[in-house]
Amino acid sequence: MPLPRTASHCQDIVHTLNPSEARARARHSAALVGWRQLVETDRQLVYRARASWRSWGEIVTVQLQASVVSVESRCGWVTQVFDWGKNRLNCATFARTFANRDSALQIT
Repeated sequence: MPLPRTASHCQDIVHTLNPSEARARARHSAALVGWRQLVETDRQLVYRARASWRSWGEIVTVQLQASVVSVESRCGWVTQVFDWGKNRLNCATFARTFANRDSALQIT
């Protein structure tokens, strides 16, 4: 019997930055949001988001492409099929922080 699909949400962010600027902004945005980095490769950053009343924590994957940054937030527990909007909130918060040119403003 297959396991239920874990709750998740994806969002694309179109940008005009060069690859090193996009990576730096993505790393800075994740740090401002308070995520802990798990993995970093040439085209991917993986973070752990804290648990809250909405979920038991999420794994957030940021894919770095030429003109698009794709962010996917997925519940950290395979058995968690409801996220109460936390994955969508993670993606939206990251997108707002990434789009902010200053990146000095903390998004809550």
